[in-house]
Amino acid sequence: MILVTTINGEEMYVNEDLIETIRITPDTVLFLTNGKRVVVKNAPEDVIARIQTFRREVYRGAFMVEHTALPRE
Repeated sequence: MILVTTINGEEMYVNEDLIETIRITPDTVLFLTNGKRVVVKNAPEDVIARIQTFRREVYRGAFMVEHTALPRE
């Protein structure tokens, strides 16, 4: 999940897998796969960077678990 700031200043976490599209209208609007919309203060580039960082950390964690597992016999 990524942290975003709504247009009224509230911080909230959004499941990045649910983001279908991002539009600039001039606000940044996240359109989710469940039909909901979230208007945020974050620039689209910032939202994308947060998604990339989150996924990078998830994949890095999965890689570390795989490579630190007990040796196979």
